[in-house]
Amino acid sequence: MQKNEILKTFNRTKDKLIVAGNGPSLGNIDYTRMPEDYDVFRCNQFYFEDKYFLGKKVKAFFA
Repeated sequence: MQKNEILKTFNRTKDKLIVAGNGPSLGNIDYTRMPEDYDVFRCNQFYFEDKYFLGKKVKAFFA
């Protein structure tokens, strides 16, 4: 795939995109610095989190 082709396949609807794993640093997010509206891509085993750090709406995930 060419650059950015993978992003086109996930039907992004927002201008901003956040890609996050499931490391302990997620507990230190300063939500005041987050964009107002964004798509979320997650990786690793984020579904084992006991708290939804970036919300329940995930556009795509990579295992």
